[in-house]
Amino acid sequence: MNNQNFTYRSACNGFYYSYQDYAALPNVVPHMHDSYEIYLFLQGDAVYSVEGNLYDLTHNDILFTNSRELHAPIFKSNAKYTRALVFLKLNFLSEFITKDYNPFHGIEQRKLGQQNKIDAKTVEAYALDEKFRNIDYYTRNALPQSNLMIKTNMVQIIAAISAALSGGGKKFYRSSKAQSIIEYINENLSGPITLDELESEFHLNKFHLSHLFKDQTGYSVGQFIAQKRVQRAKDLLIKNVPISEIAAMVGFNDYSNFYKTFKNITGVSPKSFTKIL
Repeated sequence: MNNQNFTYRSACNGFYYSYQDYAALPNVVPHMHDSYEIYLFLQGDAVYSVEGNLYDLTHNDILFTNSRELHAPIFKSNAKYTRALVFLKLNFLSEFITKDYNPFHGIEQRKLGQQNKIDAKTVEAYALDEKFRNIDYYTRNALPQSNLMIKTNMVQIIAAISAALSGGGKKFYRSSKAQSIIEYINENLSGPITLDELESEFHLNKFHLSHLFKDQTGYSVGQFIAQKRVQRAKDLLIKNVPISEIAAMVGFNDYSNFYKTFKNITGVSPKSFTKIL
């Protein structure tokens, strides 16, 4: 794989590829995308957090997330960090999705934050590292066959991930207390959620609870709640629910707070978001 930093975006905006060999560690906050992310870890000293589940990373591990999964790498030291990744939307591979077979089926049937990792041994058995190298080559070289080769290698990666998931995927580690807090938050996003309320619900001092949650998930409680509420708001906007009704539906006590949080996380206002759907 070429060791020069590189990014590529397809003309149809359904595919984006990036290779980065970082001179200094990036500051990556927990986030979500409006697409699938397929992430190939090449070197570094990190774990990957998805919905608060922490996955150890070694060379050639693949992590993947869908548009509803909050995620970020967490660096354990200043070791050199290199990764390649793809952002992918269904429309880029639409010709490969039929009534008899959907290569994304296995990815979508998981519970959020579970079975997000394909380990290096499985990656190499399916030659997914080679397929990533092919994608790297064809994105860097504008050949007549480049678009076709990118698509065929990409659909093979997605199909192989789905096939590997049928074997159970890779587990994660997380404290049962943090898991319970995340499940509670996900089930109560439409109402107020405060640290005092969580303290009462889980019989755990709120300062200790905040530290435990951050330590076990990589996110602060506030970050997790805000990201999840904005994602739910985006889902409602996509369904054409009136903007005026959404703030209360996703747990904000007033529209101005909703507007500020939505724009801070997405970079656009709720109204502007509806125009770019």
